[in-house]
Parts: sequence; structure tokens; C-alpha cells
Amino acid sequence: DFLQNDDHVEDAVQALLESVKCNSPGVVSVFCDLDYTDEYLGRTGCDKESQLRRLKATFEAAGQSNLTLQLRTLPGASSLPTTPASEEDGAMADDSIKNRVKGTPYAEVLLDVQTVIMESLQKYPKMKIHWSCWSGLAAHMVSLIQSIPDNLMVGLDG
Repeated sequence: DFLQNDDHVEDAVQALLESVKCNSPGVVSVFCDLDYTDEYLGRTGCDKESQLRRLKATFEAAGQSNLTLQLRTLPGASSLPTTPASEEDGAMADDSIKNRVKGTPYAEVLLDVQTVIMESLQKYPKMKIHWSCWSGLAAHMVSLIQSIPDNLMVGLDG
């Protein structure tokens, strides 16, 4: 189901754990998307809150089963407004990036995932996270890796 309320999160965790158990030892990770594109948010059961419930349930199942959590987020950096060439270098570059990112769905998805990751790592400090198909800004990827180097692996989108 879509996990449109908090009442069924534990059921979703248990369903994931049962699926892992039934398919062991071939399961090496559990996967979740967090997609804040307008097209995806417009689908039934794909509002931000429902997606965050599924993400938290997937993190919990990964932690309980000692599996890697595989994660993909959208939109990527290509959704951001372009930077004028005059602002790409020098002191204005950092401010320009902040202005392009602030308040965008790209920023929201990164902040929401970061919050869930930090909450989950408090409970499961050895959890491994594979952020697959990274399509964000390199500076954000480096910052994330530096903040949790023992837990995070990033796969680049080709």
C-alpha cells in the first residue's frame, strides 16, 4: 500500500523484513525512491509525507536486517535554474549556488533525506547507505560523504 498514514508503517517494515527473509541470501539491499518532481507528487499516494513514511520504513527494515539501504532521489541538479557564466567562478559562485538551490524541490529532497539518514544512523550507527544514481551537485555529494564517511557510498548517474 501507499503508507498514507502512520498507522501502517510497522506493517510495511514487517512486510519488507518478510520479503528479505523469503529471498535470503540473495537480498543484499533494500531500495527506496524519494521523488519530489511535480509529476510524481501528483500521483495517488506519492505526496511527500507518504514517500517519507516509505523511506523511514525502508530504513528501519534495512537496519533490522543489517542490509544496505539503497536510495535514489529526484529531482537532480538539472532541475535547477542555470547559472550565468559570469557567476560560475570566484566569490559569487557559492552565493549563486545557494540562491539557485534554496527553496527548490531539489533542496527539499536532499534536506528530507539527510534528516532521515541522521535519525536512522542514531538507531543503526553501522548502517550502510548506497545513494544510487546521484544526479545532484558535486559539492553536495562531497559534503554528504564527508559528514558520514563510514556509512555512505554514492553511485553516479550515467
